[in-house]
Amino acid sequence: MVGIDAATTARAQQPPGERGDPTREPLRRQLELEGATREARPDAPPGFRLVDYADVLARPNDIELNYAWAQTQVLRGDIKGASNTLERLLLVAPANARLRLLYAIVLFRLERLDEAERELVLVRDLPMEESLRAEIDRYRREIAQARKQTRYTAQISSAMQFDWNRNSSPRSGESSFVGLRFPVAAQDRRKSDWQFQNIARIEMSHDLEYQDNHRLTAGATYVRGEQARESQFDFQSGGIEFGGVIDFAPTWAIPNAYARRLSLANQNYGRVEGINLRIEQRFTGKFHVYGYGEVENQTYRPTSRSTRAHERSGMQYSVGLGSHWIANPQHRFNLEMGGVRKSARKVYESYAGGAVAGSVGIEVA
Repeated sequence: MVGIDAATTARAQQPPGERGDPTREPLRRQLELEGATREARPDAPPGFRLVDYADVLARPNDIELNYAWAQTQVLRGDIKGASNTLERLLLVAPANARLRLLYAIVLFRLERLDEAERELVLVRDLPMEESLRAEIDRYRREIAQARKQTRYTAQISSAMQFDWNRNSSPRSGESSFVGLRFPVAAQDRRKSDWQFQNIARIEMSHDLEYQDNHRLTAGATYVRGEQARESQFDFQSGGIEFGGVIDFAPTWAIPNAYARRLSLANQNYGRVEGINLRIEQRFTGKFHVYGYGEVENQTYRPTSRSTRAHERSGMQYSVGLGSHWIANPQHRFNLEMGGVRKSARKVYESYAGGAVAGSVGIEVA
């Protein structure tokens, strides 16, 4: 019998708390906006330094100092404050290309797309380097993409993994049964192996014609993992999801339904159907908390490598709470606590437990 749950293996490719892939959309959008922030980072202009508001009060008519202050506000996440600063500066220097470009980026961050495009059109006619003009054209293309009611994205990724105990054999080389210890058979002793993974995904997002940012989402994912030696652990997972995002900003409700078909050792291993709901609460542009709940029905079929897999069939329930904090454009932190309960056909395949997970994202320039 192979001690592996293919559903768990397939879902392990997703970050904590993101059981249905469309739930990643709000976080992805936030990271994209942070990418726009990085375009306005203050390390590009020569001689730049972080400034304080006290410096601005001391020299309120210094254009360069105020420009640096606006960049500092962007870097700190005070986008509305940067917008007010730049609006004031443009009254004094309306033909300054750098000011208008930064203002357009800030408007893009605030999702004021019409105003952002208007500023980009104005700034493009000003004298500037060709590299800056190309950057303006890129932002105009991004605005045109953001305006589409229905958007599609596709991605393909590959990974490699090494497991020093792929078959989960006991380190002692012995197994226990009713208090007695027996040596593990030679063919079942600890084995290491490499795994090669390929993941393909396509997503659709359709904005509904409401003032709030309500939208429908759908996606399809295919995951394939191939072992270098232990072929009994080869797996495949194909799935589809349908859901949406209900925008009650600063609160988002993200329901999702999904179905997956599983294969283990190139044999039909079973299927999983489930629903989940994720609630996000944004406190600032950099910090939000979320909670999620999930219910799924797991149905497994016996295979030559897992003859009693059907005993694992049953319902699984998951809940969790987490937080996401963008300390600055280079550092992101995520902390999550959750619990899971499995009610299987056979009681010895049932389980319950909790977990705490944390992650740190660091951008190295």
